Amino acid sequence: MVICSVPRRYRSPPPCPPLKPFYIATTVSAAADRHSQRWGRAEKEAEMGRRWRRRTWPRGWCLSIPSRSNLSDSRLLVVHPADLCFKLPENVSLEEGAMCEPLSVGIHACRRANVGSETNVLIMGAGPIGLVTMLAARAFGAPRIIIVDVDGYRLSVAKSLGADDVVKVSTSNQDIDEDVVQIQKAMGSDIDVSFDCAGFSKTMSTALNATRAGGKVCLVGMGHNEMTVPLTPAAAREVDVVGIFRYKETWPLCIEFLRSGKIDVKPLITHRFGFSQEEVVEAFEVSARGGDAIKVMFNL
Repeated sequence: MVICSVPRRYRSPPPCPPLKPFYIATTVSAAADRHSQRWGRAEKEAEMGRRWRRRTWPRGWCLSIPSRSNLSDSRLLVVHPADLCFKLPENVSLEEGAMCEPLSVGIHACRRANVGSETNVLIMGAGPIGLVTMLAARAFGAPRIIIVDVDGYRLSVAKSLGADDVVKVSTSNQDIDEDVVQIQKAMGSDIDVSFDCAGFSKTMSTALNATRAGGKVCLVGMGHNEMTVPLTPAAAREVDVVGIFRYKETWPLCIEFLRSGKIDVKPLITHRFGFSQEEVVEAFEVSARGGDAIKVMFNL
């Protein structure tokens, strides 16, 4: 079994880290078959009246392994619905299968924003989700992708993964206008779609101001519950704002992108740990520190 790391916002692992967050993704090798599991049990669309596609769960919803369990409990057994288990091709590893979870976020975002072969893309934030969104946008045909962050190391990783250009910005709201000028200069043409993969007032404001009239801004990150952003000027330029929450029916496309080589997620896996209690705690600490850690894997 291979399990993806938890988000970095889980800063301090308890003595026995609970598997609380729903960002956990697993791949399981059983007998001759290898599968990638998608967490999150949804009602069928017909039962939902299609009013929020796949978005509402019943009271007994399952987002991850039960929170009373812990990562290193070898007695843990999870029965998962067969329709949420996807067989991996021979040339897709278990680790790549586990990466279908974060990659699904980027793929769903690109679908929501209608990214295509004529879409110039701006990505705010070069963390794990910003990077998979960049990879997804390229797979969808985006001809030029600019990625923005405050961290030079993250930007160097983005550049190595195929970003056409990177822009380092400040954290001050006073610098938004200057940042927008730098970003538009780096793009060299209109910005059709912007993805805010951080979710802060400054990143969203920058995205709204940088995107062309009639363009689209997709909010992916959830850094703040509330933001102060220039919606009225954006509305005057008819900039559309859309949001995403997790993903929708993305696993087959993820696996096909991995199988065909259109997306390579292997460079995102920077650290690997075993499944002992000590290694689990260390893995959480490495992920929380950030630094050169992008995706941390547990291997059992």
